[in-house]
Amino acid sequence: MFLSVVLFQTCRVEAKGIKKQLLIIGIVVILISVGLSGCDQSKNPQTNQNKFVGTWNATVQNNSVSIIFFSNDTMTVTAMGISVSGTYEIKDDQLVISSQQSGMETYDYSFTSDGKLSLTKLGENAGVVYTKQ
Repeated sequence: MFLSVVLFQTCRVEAKGIKKQLLIIGIVVILISVGLSGCDQSKNPQTNQNKFVGTWNATVQNNSVSIIFFSNDTMTVTAMGISVSGTYEIKDDQLVISSQQSGMETYDYSFTSDGKLSLTKLGENAGVVYTKQ
């Protein structure tokens, strides 16, 4: 009987030790997960801004539209033979374009799984889908 009491007490102590180790491991895993979740680059404005760089083309009401985003945060839009230059930035998960001719315009944007860029001007229902050249 004494031996079973000693074994029972030893098992209880070991079980408490294992539970404590599991608790510590669980806390470490949670801390690592929370820390790595901050590494999501899709919300990083600079990473998203780099996705824009290049020439994008679309057809809007039977007119060809081309937007060239440069790596120095400048851009040029060409439509119907008219070119407008300005700057762009990602601000609050939106694309903000500024030019002397048009002032400041804000767009919701998304990149499709096949690499296209969808832009919808704030306050408008329909957007335009651009294909990278």
